[in-house]
Amino acid sequence: MQKRTKRILGIVAAAVAIVLLIPALGIGIDFLKSAIRDSKPANYYLDTWRIEFPKSAKETYSCKTDGRDWWGYNIYTIEPEDDAAFADYATDPIEPKELKKMTAILDRVQVPEEQRPNLEQVDQWKHFGENESLVSAEDIYMDNLYVLYDRQSHTVYTLISHR
Repeated sequence: MQKRTKRILGIVAAAVAIVLLIPALGIGIDFLKSAIRDSKPANYYLDTWRIEFPKSAKETYSCKTDGRDWWGYNIYTIEPEDDAAFADYATDPIEPKELKKMTAILDRVQVPEEQRPNLEQVDQWKHFGENESLVSAEDIYMDNLYVLYDRQSHTVYTLISHR
């Protein structure tokens, strides 16, 4: 009887382990899928900011601050045929108020001069801000995304302040 009890307990333990392991494995697979999806720039900008971003984007430089109120800066290169993604972006010079906000982000993230875009000569740019209605226009700490595009080098710069 003792042998049979041990066998039943072994089977029950294996069944419980399987029942617990299957959901954990599923969660792990979902987490991995999500991490892979989020690692692609086009998916990140679509999911986070609801904007189309070229699928050909390859990150060439990145830096960000730590913490809950993180700030970030990325440089991407894209394929020339993806220029159309920025067709509706502004082509006029960046206003001084916006230049001040962009420079504050670059300074906060401590971007070296050689990695900074020439803000005075940006071809196309667009500002995306989620909390603009809740914060004054002068507040540089609200959620901001600036996307700058250099048509000559097919380079995209993104500057993010997140609060």
